[in-house]
Amino acid sequence: MSEIAIDASLALQWFLEDEVDRGYSLVVLQNLSKASVVVPILWFYEVGNGLTMAVRRQRITIQQRAKYLARIPQLPISADQPDRAIILSLPDLAYSYDLTNYDAPHIWSWRCGEKSRLPPPMKLCVWPPAKRASIW
Repeated sequence: MSEIAIDASLALQWFLEDEVDRGYSLVVLQNLSKASVVVPILWFYEVGNGLTMAVRRQRITIQQRAKYLARIPQLPISADQPDRAIILSLPDLAYSYDLTNYDAPHIWSWRCGEKSRLPPPMKLCVWPPAKRASIW
């Protein structure tokens, strides 16, 4: 089973039909059941905020937002909840992978989450496609 880390911007494309190029994100969505997906708890805040902003910008309705939020718990995505010491170690991880500290929780969740083990190669799924990177 492959392992992936999913960025909230990619996940939002599953729901926002007016996005210009949703192809990659929809392929990721179709293949979630074939992968082990662990996201930081922050991911849920990001997705909720993105959907709220889409309502405010009249891209979706409140009813659509409710429907999309109801679908998220049905996805094969695990959330991990690091403690304060882990959060404070994220700058080192961000530096090691040339990421922002804001993006580092995605790597931590995948790398050290439920199984506490070093990872095999994985794909960090972010948008736009030019930012996708293979992480070792």
